[in-house]
Amino acid sequence: AYWKDGHRDSLIKVEAVLGRMRKAFEEDNTDAKPDANTLTVLLHAVAKSTKSDKAVTAWNILREMQDAFLRGEIDMKPTAYSYAAVLNACAFTNSQDYVSKRGAVKVALLVFNELGNSGVKDGFSAYTFRNLFQTLANQVDDVNERTKITSFVFQRCCEEGFVSSRIVQSLKKHCPSIYRRLPFGSDNQLNLPKQWTRHAVD
Repeated sequence: AYWKDGHRDSLIKVEAVLGRMRKAFEEDNTDAKPDANTLTVLLHAVAKSTKSDKAVTAWNILREMQDAFLRGEIDMKPTAYSYAAVLNACAFTNSQDYVSKRGAVKVALLVFNELGNSGVKDGFSAYTFRNLFQTLANQVDDVNERTKITSFVFQRCCEEGFVSSRIVQSLKKHCPSIYRRLPFGSDNQLNLPKQWTRHAVD
């Protein structure tokens, strides 16, 4: 409820509840043990916050989950929703500070790489790619750099079959040179291969 209510102090309230859970668990209340779902809620709250460094903050929480899982805490294994929440923090980092913007891009690409190599169930989704493209549009000011990275991500998006109309519109607006290279029919309408769009949801 705190995560979704949109108040400026929502993150503080979520952290307070998490603190109570941890304290209760330390006092032998095993039912209060935080798990991956708990920390994913925290990630969503971070993503909705006004923190300028929320992408890096979210990444550190994800690393905390991964480290706990590697120590044998099976219920701390990050899910596709955990990664999606981190990407959301990257996409909507609302700061003009160069370091914060670069941090958001770096984290987004780290998450993208992990999703491609870790075998997380349903890791890639329409939501994943939408937030990746949104991150590049919002955080990479240099057009040439944005186009280069977007081209790399778009190739994987085609392979995974998540090219949706929203992603096409993002390309048209933020990377027109890529958009112009998409396959158009004789009627000048887009004619995307079904393989590219087989899992797309708008």
